[in-house]
Amino acid sequence: MAKNAGIYDAHLDYDVLVNQTGGIPGYVIGWCEQNIKNKWGWYFDEQNALLTFSNSKDCTLAALHWAGHKR
Repeated sequence: MAKNAGIYDAHLDYDVLVNQTGGIPGYVIGWCEQNIKNKWGWYFDEQNALLTFSNSKDCTLAALHWAGHKR
């Protein structure tokens, strides 16, 4: 198990939309494992795939990082 593994189907305080077609690529999870320091996870809402964070700074870091990627 990764040092900072995310939690599937978590609903934390801050969310970032990753994908509108229902999937989260493995490299997104890997990036979070390496860069996010606090509790995080991911979940699906209808067709949307979202990352979720307990810390607002982690959420902002992820949002800025993924802002330039295709969704």
